[in-house]
Amino acid sequence: MSEKLDFSFYYEQPLTAWQADLPYIRKLSAWLSQGLPQGPASLQQRSWDIFTDEKYLLEKGAGLLKRLGLTTADLNICDQPAPLMMAVQPQLSANSRPPRAKRGSWPHCIDDWM
Repeated sequence: MSEKLDFSFYYEQPLTAWQADLPYIRKLSAWLSQGLPQGPASLQQRSWDIFTDEKYLLEKGAGLLKRLGLTTADLNICDQPAPLMMAVQPQLSANSRPPRAKRGSWPHCIDDWM
């Protein structure tokens, strides 16, 4: 098991709590033992990398991280808007700027707004 994990929560819990989390603890420990990746990733991507389930950290995994004394920062997770929102509202991306539209360049869209 990875030395980055804090198991003190489980000392005060019934054995069933440990048994329920053990498969996920093993996956997390194995991933941590490989070393953190160089770049940050979204919650869904990191969840897939560790548990092969992109929704695990979003739905159940936050509790597991808390019980093990970890945070999303410890896993190099960054907040990223959903890809659809990036397409609809590109200003949500820190690295992009929405293009300035010129009047008449997209008459079917822009003229209705003005």
